[in-house]
Amino acid sequence: MARCRTLHEIAVTATFLQQSDDELTARYLDHEVVESWKAVQKHVMYQGRISEKPPTQMTQQRTEAALRLHTRQIWQALQGAVWLGWAGAGPDPIQWTVSLS
Repeated sequence: MARCRTLHEIAVTATFLQQSDDELTARYLDHEVVESWKAVQKHVMYQGRISEKPPTQMTQQRTEAALRLHTRQIWQALQGAVWLGWAGAGPDPIQWTVSLS
C-alpha cells in the first residue's frame, strides 16, 4: 500500500509541475538543496543509532554552503512575503483571516 501511495504522490507532483510554469518547476528542483541539508543533519543527529558512517566534514560543509547560497537567493526574491517551501511565497499567515459564514 505504501508503494502505491508513493507512486501516486510522484504522479501528482509530476502532473502539477508539468502544468505549472518554468519558475515553479525550477524552485521545486532547487529545493533539493534544502532536503539534502535536512538529511545530512538528521544523519549526524542519529549517527549513534544507525549503522552507517556519518557524512564527512567536507560533505557537511558543502551542503551547508549550498543551503546558505540557496537561502540568500530566496530571501532576496521574497521582499517581505512568507516563504512556503518550493511552492513559493505567500501572504503572511498572521494576516490571514478565516470566515466561517
